[in-house]
Amino acid sequence: MVVGVVLYLTYMNNPDSIDLNINITLTIDTKNGKSSPVVKTWIDDSQKLSTDEITKLQLKNQSRVDTWVELNKSKVDTKVKDTIVNKLLKQIDQDRRHYLITWTYGRKNMGHDVSEVENDIKNIRSRIIKMFYQNFKGKDRMRPDDEFPRMYFFKEQHQDGQYHIHLLIESIEPDLLAQSLDKESFLLRYYTIRQKIINRKDLIITDKMIERWDEYQHHPLAGRTYGSISEYDDWMISRFICDYTTHYGDNQRWGLSKLSNSPDNNHSKVIETKLELKNKIDYLNKDQYFMNNTSEYLGHLVPQYSDYHL
Repeated sequence: MVVGVVLYLTYMNNPDSIDLNINITLTIDTKNGKSSPVVKTWIDDSQKLSTDEITKLQLKNQSRVDTWVELNKSKVDTKVKDTIVNKLLKQIDQDRRHYLITWTYGRKNMGHDVSEVENDIKNIRSRIIKMFYQNFKGKDRMRPDDEFPRMYFFKEQHQDGQYHIHLLIESIEPDLLAQSLDKESFLLRYYTIRQKIINRKDLIITDKMIERWDEYQHHPLAGRTYGSISEYDDWMISRFICDYTTHYGDNQRWGLSKLSNSPDNNHSKVIETKLELKNKIDYLNKDQYFMNNTSEYLGHLVPQYSDYHL
């Protein structure tokens, strides 16, 4: 008979627990060649944690896990954000004026589904192009020609889950507008919407704009209405595109009936300087869209219907 003795001594010591175990395994080889292990474990009960101590330790560990998850969840991926912003600024013509237009949804039960919102963006792009080029058959990101104003779409989600849509579009050149005004269909649409805007007697620079951005109080158009500017003024064209996209009535189903906007907030602005353009690009790329491990990560971008490449 052969007797083998194996001694295992396990000692664990960390700030939260101490565990001292002694395991002795006795193996006896019998005549028939079979091994018969006998295991005896001694536990040092003096080092054992009580039930309350274990519960406290588990809660403490869970708190650490929760803190780690939250820190990583709320961490802004600044590298990706800087990359996206820089790419946009390189692709956008900063020497050109732009219009920033915003549309909301008229009902609370609309604009909650991403696919619905992106399909509406697709329709907005198509309607704007076809307003100037009625026979245009291109899809998605296609443009009538290289000179047609580039469009950059972004979607933004409210706390209640509903989205609104931002469009940053290059200004309409006077030649394109003049060429379009020679067409009867465009002429009807342009002056119908323009007259509706003038009849509202809205201020171009609203009180809310001045409250939010002090520099607007010194703007040359402060205190003036749309009736005081020409049809070629960028502020009029910007407002026209905004209202045209929501215009939907009998025999004039030009826009999308589900979309809305507020003249009081003036959801159509003209971006007039490079600094303002850079600020708007930063505004459209809020930190919340660069939070790691969140459903909103890069969720504001709509490259499939925009003229930017990521």
